[in-house]
Amino acid sequence: MSPSRKTPAPEPPPDQAPANPIPSLSDRVNQTAAMANAVVDRVKQPAWIIIGAGFLALVVSFLPWYRTSADFAGSTITDSHSAWYGFFGLLGTLLLVTAAGATAWRVFLGSKQPLLPLAALVSAGVGCGCVFLGLFVKPFTGLSLYIQLYGIQIRHSFGNWISLVCALAMVFIAYRLYTQPAK
Repeated sequence: MSPSRKTPAPEPPPDQAPANPIPSLSDRVNQTAAMANAVVDRVKQPAWIIIGAGFLALVVSFLPWYRTSADFAGSTITDSHSAWYGFFGLLGTLLLVTAAGATAWRVFLGSKQPLLPLAALVSAGVGCGCVFLGLFVKPFTGLSLYIQLYGIQIRHSFGNWISLVCALAMVFIAYRLYTQPAK
């Protein structure tokens, strides 16, 4: 044999797969889809409700929570403010998102931490309490002189009510997940 010629590598037997196959793009897509389906199958409906309600509470926090109107020089001036304008709206929203995050951590990452359901329940409960307190505590009360002089009225808008419904649903479902035995 001449030194410039190399002998080809021996081929594997027909019933044996090659030693290092390179998966095709369709194989990778199918594998990723199978992993995603396994995660979705593992998530139960109550967990989806908590995660969805937490996301909805975050979105609703940017909608009008408070509506102020003032009569000035014969005309009415109206403005609205989101949950981020008041302490209880801000804290309640952040706690509801925390409860959704704790539930997502437990479900999607498969964590067996025994305190995660309790953390979700406590976060949802305190967040619900903050949103509920937001119905009674109105922002801008430090401006009481201006409120009296200009006849400013502060009312709650639809964002506060939607967030309260989300918070109540999260507390109820988080309690169910906390009391149900682990499987």
